[in-house]
Amino acid sequence: MEVPVAGSDQIKWVRITVASEIPTSAPCCTICPDLAGSIVDCSLSRRLIIWRVHTSSPTTIEVFGMQDNDATMSGRQLVFGEPLSPYVAVYSKQVQSVGEDGVLFVCAITISGILYILRIRRSYMHKNVFTLAKSDMMQFSLSNEIGHLEQITAFAGLDGNVCIGGKNGSILCYNDGMLDGERECYFELKDPDAILGRLWGFVARGKTVAGVQCLKLQNYKGQPLLFALHEDGTFKLWDLRSRSRLLNIHIYRGEPSGFVPRKILLQEQDLESRSVKVGFLLEGAASQDEIHIYDLQLDQTSGSGCQIRLQLQLRAPVVQGTVLDVKILSDRLWKLEMVDGMFHLDCCSMEREEVLESCELLEAELEGQLFQCCDDNWEDLMNFQKSISLSSKADLQLPVSALFTSRILQPGVYQQHSLHEVLQKYKRNISETDLGSLLREGLETEILTIVETQVGGNSKLEQLSKWRDFCRDYMSSWKSNNVPYTLVHSSQTSIGLIRRHGVSFRRSLTNFERICQGFFSQSEFLDLLFKCMSTIVRQIGKIPCAVFGQVLVGNPLITLSHLCSIFLHYLDVGYVQWNIENEVSDIGVDIERRKAYEYRQQHQRLELQLILSLHKLRDSGGGWSNVLDNIERYINQFEQDIQLFRNGNFSEVLDYGFISKRLVLKSTSQLSWTFFEAARDLLIFLSYLIKIKGQIGISNKEVSRIQMNLIVHVKDIFFRSLLVHWLSINFAEVMPPEDFSLHLSTLHLDSGPSSRIDSQHVIHEVTLSEIILSACHNDLSKGPFSVPGGILSSDHLLYATKYVASWLMWGADNHENRSLTHHSVTLAVVLLQHGQYAALQKFLELADKFCNEPELHESRSSKGDWCARLHLLGCGLLGQSQSGLKESVIRKRVAKAVHYFFKVAFVVGQETEDLSQFFSKIGMEMSYLAHKDIFSTKFHYFEWVMQIFEQNRELEGACQFAYAALQEADVAVRSRMNEDLSESASAVLGIKGRLWANVFKFCLDRNKFKEAYCAIMSNPDNESKFVCLRRFLIVLCEQKAAEVLCGSDLPYTGMLERVEHELLVKARHSDLNANPNPFKLLYSFHMQRSNWRRAALYMYIYYLKMKEMGLENGLTVRFVLQEQLNSLAAAINALHLVEARDAWLDVEAVSSVVIQRQPSSKRMRIYASNDVGYAFMTKRSSHVDMVDLKKDYTFSLATLLLIEAGIQLNIDGEDLSPENLVTLLVQSGHYEMAFTVLVNFWKDSSVKSPNALIGSEQKLLLLTSSNEEDSAEGAKRGENISTKEIMTKDNINSLQSCLEKYGKLHPHLPVTVAEALLTVDRLMDLPYWLVDMLKGGRKAGGEGMTRSAADPSSLFRLYLDFGRVTDAALLFLEYMKARCNLSAASIVKRKKMCSVWFPYTLVDRLRGCLSDAKESLQVKGLQNAVESCLALYFEQVKTDSMDVKSLVQK
Repeated sequence: MEVPVAGSDQIKWVRITVASEIPTSAPCCTICPDLAGSIVDCSLSRRLIIWRVHTSSPTTIEVFGMQDNDATMSGRQLVFGEPLSPYVAVYSKQVQSVGEDGVLFVCAITISGILYILRIRRSYMHKNVFTLAKSDMMQFSLSNEIGHLEQITAFAGLDGNVCIGGKNGSILCYNDGMLDGERECYFELKDPDAILGRLWGFVARGKTVAGVQCLKLQNYKGQPLLFALHEDGTFKLWDLRSRSRLLNIHIYRGEPSGFVPRKILLQEQDLESRSVKVGFLLEGAASQDEIHIYDLQLDQTSGSGCQIRLQLQLRAPVVQGTVLDVKILSDRLWKLEMVDGMFHLDCCSMEREEVLESCELLEAELEGQLFQCCDDNWEDLMNFQKSISLSSKADLQLPVSALFTSRILQPGVYQQHSLHEVLQKYKRNISETDLGSLLREGLETEILTIVETQVGGNSKLEQLSKWRDFCRDYMSSWKSNNVPYTLVHSSQTSIGLIRRHGVSFRRSLTNFERICQGFFSQSEFLDLLFKCMSTIVRQIGKIPCAVFGQVLVGNPLITLSHLCSIFLHYLDVGYVQWNIENEVSDIGVDIERRKAYEYRQQHQRLELQLILSLHKLRDSGGGWSNVLDNIERYINQFEQDIQLFRNGNFSEVLDYGFISKRLVLKSTSQLSWTFFEAARDLLIFLSYLIKIKGQIGISNKEVSRIQMNLIVHVKDIFFRSLLVHWLSINFAEVMPPEDFSLHLSTLHLDSGPSSRIDSQHVIHEVTLSEIILSACHNDLSKGPFSVPGGILSSDHLLYATKYVASWLMWGADNHENRSLTHHSVTLAVVLLQHGQYAALQKFLELADKFCNEPELHESRSSKGDWCARLHLLGCGLLGQSQSGLKESVIRKRVAKAVHYFFKVAFVVGQETEDLSQFFSKIGMEMSYLAHKDIFSTKFHYFEWVMQIFEQNRELEGACQFAYAALQEADVAVRSRMNEDLSESASAVLGIKGRLWANVFKFCLDRNKFKEAYCAIMSNPDNESKFVCLRRFLIVLCEQKAAEVLCGSDLPYTGMLERVEHELLVKARHSDLNANPNPFKLLYSFHMQRSNWRRAALYMYIYYLKMKEMGLENGLTVRFVLQEQLNSLAAAINALHLVEARDAWLDVEAVSSVVIQRQPSSKRMRIYASNDVGYAFMTKRSSHVDMVDLKKDYTFSLATLLLIEAGIQLNIDGEDLSPENLVTLLVQSGHYEMAFTVLVNFWKDSSVKSPNALIGSEQKLLLLTSSNEEDSAEGAKRGENISTKEIMTKDNINSLQSCLEKYGKLHPHLPVTVAEALLTVDRLMDLPYWLVDMLKGGRKAGGEGMTRSAADPSSLFRLYLDFGRVTDAALLFLEYMKARCNLSAASIVKRKKMCSVWFPYTLVDRLRGCLSDAKESLQVKGLQNAVESCLALYFEQVKTDSMDVKSLVQK
């Protein structure tokens, strides 16, 4: 049977250009046809070198090597400048001068007659070299030689010798020594007869030598021999070293045969043999070829040269067809021929004309897989599909699309070149490179897209017809891309084929396969049995039987018993016919009726033929009892071949290379399919015997034997072979590369989406059986078939296939009673270890489905196997949660996995001995099993499953099993520590602490913060509890879950101080720009719990830390000031919520822990002791009240305004005082802020503003009274502001607003404003509202002129200071008259001495000014009025004083 080499159709080519230095001429040779050959490299690796030339690209020679340990195949394409002729040769030899082992030489002649001898170093084969070096290339123009030869007819090359045969019979020899500097490289072989003829030419004419037909070179004990076959049948043997002829004989022996010689066949050299087999392929008339085999005896005798004898051994006629190639290996003759367009590879005996074996080629296998055989009826599949849907109440559908895609894409059938051609034919534009990068899922999508677009509606018949057309097109394309070129052999027993796109090798058949194919002597009983089974298959239909296994595997609802019942119904009454009257068929009702009638007639004939065959089978066996005995022996033949190695105890380890391993696995797939087909046919046959037992006379005892023994045995083989075949044709799931970010979930270091590669693209694919074989490498013993290096021979491949198939079907140990469940668990463990979760689930479901068959219900399967199967199913479902499925599907699978694990835990511990080995294989710690305690086992199982869920990042399930382990912790620990109760309590505490910590971690990773908090509070281990609390706070901060951290949902019972301490520690070690800020979290934390002072304290500490260390940490000035403002505002707001007496902060208690002050390198500025800035900068007591907070807030706000205005400031507090700050604010135009600073810092001063501030206040007021642009200009002019600029309506209104806003905070401001206005113009009229403000907002009364800082006496003083004597006199007279004119009702007010006050010093100044003023009627009148008022005032004072005195005396 032919076995393809995996990957040989997808070789990675590197093109090497062969430059030509000789100009081309007219063609003198024909263009090369499809040509190929092979050699074995003479290096130590013994590589198989294969070369090919395609007609489609005649300028290129493909050369690639096949070594057993090469996982990826690569080759070189030698590209010439013109097409090649058919004369190409490749050989290998060791070249000492080059210093490389096994250098290749390629010899070729182009159509223009240029001979190339190329040296291909190993570096060319392993590196990307694109141009051949001149030192490795030799060129000859054969134009002169071709004239001498008349025409080139033969060519051969080996070990540095290149021989060219001509039409005139001459042979020219070249040597590749010129590449190494040798001079002589060309000579001609001289025939002694021709020389003698030329010498005697004058006497008689010499005999003409016929043209050379074929040349072959071979080394015999280091001696190069040239075998030459001429057109007239003359065979000559030459010694190239001595350039002498050793043999000249005519193979026809003088008999006119009518055959024309075509080719020489040489046996592979045997160093110990003195003879070699030489064959000749002769072409006869009417395409009747013939092969002659001779035994060439080479006896070396001393002194007499070489004694040579040629003896005919075999004459084998070719009955039909055309022989393409023949190989002589050992004592067998391998023949590749083509008959009626079909290729055949036959093995013939060297002793007699007998075909020993016919190798089934891949064409036949593909035709069977794709239903392209001539007797395949696609309507049977249609009927089978309808019968399945009608045979059950459930809606059972045949997975048609999956059925065909799986067959097209399975190993050995799928070929990239062929599929690409078919896709191009159906207008599917995709490059071959892109197609090669697709995985099986992507290829299925491409195929389904084509077929589904071709199908117009939902017609099942149309769908089947489209699949039939697609399979036919693919088969045609595959055949054209895999035309056999020639035979290839790597050893005496290894034979294979070189195809257009691929290489394959032949595998020997097992005895059972020989019996099935008729190459093994068998009894009449087996002939009748095979005839009955073939009749059954023909009656059911080949296609329904072919898809028997796929339907069983593809649909979980379809059982083996169900399918057998459908087939038995076919055999009984034929296919189920639907109601033609009610359902119109796609092809017409009349045609359907006629076809149904023809089918019934055919069915009746086959049924009668089958009944007769069964009676004949019974008669030949001597009764049904003997028939059943023979059938049982036939069943045993199934296992005999592959069970030969089950009992072998070999010490060495099987060590196959990549190519041999793939060959063994593909061969195992073929063998398992053969077993499956045989078991399927026999199972249907036995079931049919039971069904018609009355018609053929089978007793009930014999029926029971069939049911209880034979069918059970056949089903066991059926299921095992089907599972092995399923493992061999299904590819492994491609695992994504390890993504480290996925493992950081518990640390929350990377919350971004994880990047994964596209699951539809991959570079290299392996089957599930290859994974199992590689993983169980040490379990496979090496038998007598081991081969050290090289590709396995045919017999070795057969032995390895038997052994691997036996191991996959029954296991490596010698347990005859080992159940299918146990063995499936063993194989499933390997799939689990390699991450094949989907395949694991499917494999175990199939095994469970098979084991639950009625006749095969395994009573031998223990609870341990049952638990192991459930555990693996749970692991498979859990592993698929990471495969990118939908969330709803993932949830269902995880829930199902949890269900399986709890079911296992229910019985775990009862079968400890059976489960121990299984659990230890898949990673469970087994040391605890020494205690033999069920509770301990269950507890550790829960812990282990918890870890499995955690590894698969299914944290919800991990929580469930952590809770389950917590329930078992008390019993598990105390059962192991019955004596020491204190030690038991300590152990329980530690275990529960660890488990609750795991629960906390799982909940925290799922962002279930409340559940995580509950886990913390439930943890009995205080140390573990505090560690979890710290982690909890860190994650909440990193997740920016301040609402959860500071909210009232988490009460932190008994741990408030611990939480505050952890946040305080985090605040100390965190950056100031951390988000979220720990200080703000502390503020929110205490605010939520109505701890206002504590919240304000942390905000003030944050202010101090930002002020001291903000700029040192690289933060911007604006950000630092803004944060200071926000923190101070929060602190002030918090203190407003407490009583006034408690509105203060104890800073020293916390600031020393949080703030680490750094020594300043700058000198502190020295302020005067009476300077407000000095007091502000040095006042930092441990207690801070509301006033201090407001001053800090005002100072920070003013500094921020200056920074935003672009003024460069040093905000560290050393060079900035409130006085300087006010000045800068005035200069920058922030007048309101300047007022605020003045008010806040001098609000409670007992004296007026210092002289230094008076000027600032005046200037501030003057600039405030103008608009923004005028203010900036006025600031530059200083005091040079005119009255007209000030006394505008807008300015007066603005000034009034400022005084109303700030007058209540500082009563002296109206006086300052009036003084500032008079400073500008002492004669200006003060605004009425300002005068009214100074008078107290009411008319003059008897209370006097002095009441507050801004009173009439202040206005009186201003008038006098600025020389406005008239205004001063009028103001004085107004208040004096009001006092003197008090009515009798107001006499009490007048006599209140404390409420009466007039500025006497100012009155004296007024009198003096009136006296010094120039005499005028107005001044004189005012002076008289003042004097009269004063006299009246003093008289009233005297009267009031006397009244008081008399009152006191009484």
